[in-house]
Amino acid sequence: VEHQKSSRLIFMIYVTEFIATYISQVILNLMKNAIDAIGTDGAIEIKCLRSTDFDIVEISDTGPGMALNIVEKIFDPFFTTKAPGKGTGLGLSISMEIIKNHRGSISVESQPGKGTTFAVKFLRVS
Repeated sequence: VEHQKSSRLIFMIYVTEFIATYISQVILNLMKNAIDAIGTDGAIEIKCLRSTDFDIVEISDTGPGMALNIVEKIFDPFFTTKAPGKGTGLGLSISMEIIKNHRGSISVESQPGKGTTFAVKFLRVS
């Protein structure tokens, strides 16, 4: 699958070097899932937001979206919607643990036919 970027993407997330590896693992996993979801015709949007106490990275895709009964299970270890042999069902579970261990959170909003948005929220580094 070939993907082209449609515009220049620049964003800064302020994290310590110690947790940068973990945060990048989470973002990479969410990006890979979004790429798998959109196939060859969709789009992915990444937003970096700041609140008073948190940095937030949102990754949205225009894939098929997920029903509520699927959304409720996606962070469970070994749960996957992918075909056999295409995923272990551990990516989102591990990502959730990484973010929780760094006092953050991951949330998801999804609707069938409308795509999915994951929001990764973690404490700002001063």
